[in-house]
Amino acid sequence: MTEQLVDLAPSRTALLVVDVQNDFCSGGGGEAIRTGLRRLVDAARAADVLRVFIRAIYDPKYLGAPFAAQLTKLGRLGKVCQEGTPGAAFWPGFEAQPGPREIEIVKHRYSAFRGTGLADTLRAHGIATVVVTGLTLSTCVGATARDAFLDDFFVVIAADAVFDPDPARQASELAFLDRIFGTVLPSEAIASVWTRTPAGVTE
Repeated sequence: MTEQLVDLAPSRTALLVVDVQNDFCSGGGGEAIRTGLRRLVDAARAADVLRVFIRAIYDPKYLGAPFAAQLTKLGRLGKVCQEGTPGAAFWPGFEAQPGPREIEIVKHRYSAFRGTGLADTLRAHGIATVVVTGLTLSTCVGATARDAFLDDFFVVIAADAVFDPDPARQASELAFLDRIFGTVLPSEAIASVWTRTPAGVTE
């Protein structure tokens, strides 16, 4: 699928920035997506694309038993994205700037659509397409992309603004998402659509 077959009009598109937080950006993940994500955030702000910054908070008190059990298996329960800790803060340079067209969503599951009201928020803003970015591709980004599709949004995954620590898994996940759930595009192709449309102009 090509860019021309994807509706990325600023008035109907939202940029989802998934879990770009200190706990997830350490170890090279943040640097791997920095350039692509910076391009998209800047272009989205310039074109007044709706921006949704998603923050994971995984304190045990917020988690369902199955999710807590899985984090326990991984040795991460109570150790990652704990409320009020530096690790749960947005990565420097990618903090949300809350306003009418830039919002923050807090989630307690892998998917940003579970228990957050995100789908209703997007529909209230007239959104048809979501551009998904962030970390980690095989968990939170992938779950969010799948749920966006199942909630009847068109899905675009920004290939150079998502990250998985396993390069082979990243390649296979991107190929699978492109085949089944949406369209994978480079950040430059996405941003170029928005930069052609000045803020306040509806396509």
